[in-house]
Amino acid sequence: MSTLSSNLTEEGQYMIPRLPDGASHTEMEEYMKKMEGKPWAIVSYHKAHKLDMVIPIIIGFLVCFVCVWLCCRVISRMADRSFFEVFLTTLTFGVVCFLFVWYMGHNWMHTPWDVLKGELIDDLAGWGLAGIWLGWWYSKK
Repeated sequence: MSTLSSNLTEEGQYMIPRLPDGASHTEMEEYMKKMEGKPWAIVSYHKAHKLDMVIPIIIGFLVCFVCVWLCCRVISRMADRSFFEVFLTTLTFGVVCFLFVWYMGHNWMHTPWDVLKGELIDDLAGWGLAGIWLGWWYSKK
């Protein structure tokens, strides 16, 4: 940690090794060729660990609320609001979330499958439970 703290001045994600800021396009191309087949890492660096859980919980709830509201907007425009159709529509949101965010991370930055499996389970379980509830709610209307 002392090596990271002494070399990184800002919080963020860093690819290691990396070129200095302001490198030219030619230098980047040469560097990419030189690094082919060699080890690399992505480091998320934070200056201080914070134990505050209140703000992340509030923001997480608000983001989930907006996502479910958007899903409900799509469902409300469906002609067939049977349990099964609502459930599949809601589950589709989870699959799209996984593919667009996590699988793209795997595609570009090689996020390992042990991380992806957990995220896939989270997306399918969360949106699946939301789909069961929304399917019940909309089918009774």
